[in-house]
Amino acid sequence: MPLDFINLQDQVNSYSQGALFYQKRIEEQTHRALEALEHFSSDIESMRERAERTQSRVALPASENPAEPISAHSPKMVCNLISVDGSQIVPDPHIFPFLALINIGIVQFPVGEKTIKPITRSKLYKYEELFDEMNLISEDVVNIDRDVKEMEYLKEYSLITSQPTIALRDGMLELYHEPRSEKRYRKRITEYNTLLNQLKDNNVVVAGYVDKPRSRSLVTLLELCTDHREESNLLSHAFPNITDTHIFSSLLKSKQRSAIFENRAPIQTMTSNSNLNFPFYFFYLNVSQTIRPWVVRVEIPDWVAVDQEIVNLLHHTLLEQCAIMGSKPYPYCLHRAHETAVVHNHEKEELINQITSTLIPGGVKMEENSYKQAAKDLAPRTRMEQR
Repeated sequence: MPLDFINLQDQVNSYSQGALFYQKRIEEQTHRALEALEHFSSDIESMRERAERTQSRVALPASENPAEPISAHSPKMVCNLISVDGSQIVPDPHIFPFLALINIGIVQFPVGEKTIKPITRSKLYKYEELFDEMNLISEDVVNIDRDVKEMEYLKEYSLITSQPTIALRDGMLELYHEPRSEKRYRKRITEYNTLLNQLKDNNVVVAGYVDKPRSRSLVTLLELCTDHREESNLLSHAFPNITDTHIFSSLLKSKQRSAIFENRAPIQTMTSNSNLNFPFYFFYLNVSQTIRPWVVRVEIPDWVAVDQEIVNLLHHTLLEQCAIMGSKPYPYCLHRAHETAVVHNHEKEELINQITSTLIPGGVKMEENSYKQAAKDLAPRTRMEQR
């Protein structure tokens, strides 16, 4: 049945009025947050002391002035570039045969070569891997498995190239699935962290690229600085409706980055990452080529964060990659990795047919799809048929 657009119109008008009111609140809070950042950045040590008392995830200023934008300069070195992205098929209880797949796209940009080298690596789950006791594994399980596979291939292909090498993944670099404590999650996080430690041992410039970030870790820091009561006694937040992106969209001009911050995690997350021997850092970067800002978050480990020349190399390389994509900047290498990794519907159907063709001759009894799924698969009725 079609939507009742006539009765929805009043709700649409109310939505628009609410959006305008919310926008004005964001503008006012962003202005006050920028004033607070400018004020408190004169005493970085005091900001750090305040941040270290909280149990929240918070941005911890490193050595650079948090209120000062930083521009890239021409790097003194060249680098190899390797990027990964993944896609997945999650088992559906309504469709037989049950199926889970991870598909990883790896793209290499070797120094001195004009052509890229896309590679695909696929993992089809064994039948017994599809179940957690009696239940099919969840999307969360497949996602964390994909994260580990992405890091595994970043490590594999980074270590066969000459240095320096930038190894880039889409999304956060730090892997935390709070408050996950199940044995399976802990095992995967340990595997992921072990791979990161190996990248550290080989001095690979690894980074996570977060498009449209929603983090509030700097906002949380500014709220702590502007209210001197203990966090547990705070009755309200000073900047409840804004994110870090709002601040840096006003502060950073085209191609500028923010200062580097440590991504200080809550105690329970530090415990889950106990096999890591380093902290994580991040900076924000305005990758826009125009006056309209587009701010992204770049996550890096400590061995990258402490080397200004390497940070500049990463900064410069990301701007080059984003410029290739024109008016909607996004690293070209990650775009190509995504293109390489994506599993299309016709490929999924072909894989199902391939699995089915081996199950029947092997004597496996074929289950039917759920009747709910069968109803969904029916062609939608036309208006005349509905009458």
